[in-house]
Amino acid sequence: MGMAELICPVCRSNNTSGATVCAYCGTALEPGQGSDGLATVQVGDIKPIPVAGKLPPPKTGIAFYEAETLEGIVVQDDLPFVLGRMVIEESDVRVVDLQRFGAYESGVSQKHAMVQKTADGYDLTDLASSNGTRLDGQVLRVYQPYPLKNGSRLILGRLQLVVAFQEPTGRQE
Repeated sequence: MGMAELICPVCRSNNTSGATVCAYCGTALEPGQGSDGLATVQVGDIKPIPVAGKLPPPKTGIAFYEAETLEGIVVQDDLPFVLGRMVIEESDVRVVDLQRFGAYESGVSQKHAMVQKTADGYDLTDLASSNGTRLDGQVLRVYQPYPLKNGSRLILGRLQLVVAFQEPTGRQE
């Protein structure tokens, strides 16, 4: 078996050691559940960092601003990409490396979440990340796309980001 697993108290699914959210049902996993003695933290314990006002969207593409420093990364084309950590150069997946924001230390997976352009803007999909993804306070279910809005707040593991992009005019709410 190798690596110890965490068992979700709700759906009883096995999760990787150190996960804070069940990859199958999104339930917060309790601290200290790991049989290997490693403590986990509940995602609900993360305090959102306030960001004053909306951050400026780029003229084209989508920007991700680190919530504390407001340093940003802009992706300017419409191809799907993954938010994560570039550990090994891979030709099949475009990874936007968040390591400049302390991604590893914040529990961001190598392939944490996918962002895809849609007719209405962008969708975000958690890729069964070890430490979960939150969008505007909601824990995301894995492999289910969620629409992003300009100003959306993302938490990947414990890394807090703010999304900025030009929303299409005439968008229906």
